[in-house]
Amino acid sequence: MRAQTVSLRLSCRERMVTTRESLAVAEQAAARLQARRAEPLPSPWSTLHWAHDDETLQSVLVSVV
Repeated sequence: MRAQTVSLRLSCRERMVTTRESLAVAEQAAARLQARRAEPLPSPWSTLHWAHDDETLQSVLVSVV
């Protein structure tokens, strides 16, 4: 029974390490995506640049459809 307990603890620790590594990779990917969305992009209609998540655009633009 003791050997089984040790085996289960080891398995849990290995899984915890793997989960933490996966979480770190996911957090890095989310940070890269957030930074990319905050990067100003050129407008297709003018020389102005705009950010994807700009709150002022959300309140000013109106759907024409």
